[in-house]
Amino acid sequence: MTVRGQGPVLFSSVVGITASDAAVSSGAAAGLRWGDTPLDTIILLDSSGSMAIPGCGTSSTTFCPLLQDAKDAATGFVDLLLHQGGSVSQVGYAPYNFCYPPFVNNQCVAAGLIQDLTTHPQFVKLRIANTVAWGGTNACIALLKAQDLFAAPQAQQDPRVHRSIILLADGDNTFFYNGSTTYPPAACRPPADAATPNCSAAQTAERTLDQMTYQQAQALRHPSGGQKPADIYVVGFKVCGSDDGNTQATPRYCLGIGDAAHDNVADQRLLKCIASSPTKFYRVTNAADLPDVFQQVAATILGRRLLQ
Repeated sequence: MTVRGQGPVLFSSVVGITASDAAVSSGAAAGLRWGDTPLDTIILLDSSGSMAIPGCGTSSTTFCPLLQDAKDAATGFVDLLLHQGGSVSQVGYAPYNFCYPPFVNNQCVAAGLIQDLTTHPQFVKLRIANTVAWGGTNACIALLKAQDLFAAPQAQQDPRVHRSIILLADGDNTFFYNGSTTYPPAACRPPADAATPNCSAAQTAERTLDQMTYQQAQALRHPSGGQKPADIYVVGFKVCGSDDGNTQATPRYCLGIGDAAHDNVADQRLLKCIASSPTKFYRVTNAADLPDVFQQVAATILGRRLLQ
């Protein structure tokens, strides 16, 4: 016996299937159902000054077009993961620029904007809504923050848990503490050098920080000590330079991280090499495309729960 009817278009819309096309059928021989694989997913959202362009400034009350589009996409992602993922799905959130408390700087990401892994969408969405854009960028500390959230008591301890990170970044590490011996943490603190503007020739510290950022991604993807690995999805938003086409993140390609390449080459290379696979890197130039990309990532993560 076969049953036919109208099907939901929650994820099929991202591949061009509309409600009128979504007639589905089910036979008695086999089918798909949700499994109970636990999902822990962390959103790392770039909230540096580059997300305040154009015309936003540093006022928390001023509308920031680029940041708002990113926040809207992240909010939709939370709804999908927590409403469709059921009680076994958790989401954490950490915006990032160049510092986190307890380092004292009035442009650090506020402690109250960081959300431990939770099943409650309203907690995550409130912190996304309150995120503002200012300061420089250190993507390495964002990946360290993801490690902290996965190590926190709120993380699921089930050995079957599937861990994921979705990192929105432009790939441009632009700020370092000149000569500081206390912050950032040593794993993300390059030697003293001047801050570099966006899309410029990389200075020595920026090259070193790129290498450190890649090393932190590798530590998450291939952890030691029996820790669970994390899949890293990278949304390269407003990346310097043009798309380099089919260039893949091969070991030889990734060895170039930290060389003297201009940001037009170096930033995209870093992001491609951070992603767990070529299919987990998305280059986005138009903010209007962010919701579709975040939906695609959500569909892939939720697919981990499908059983035959």
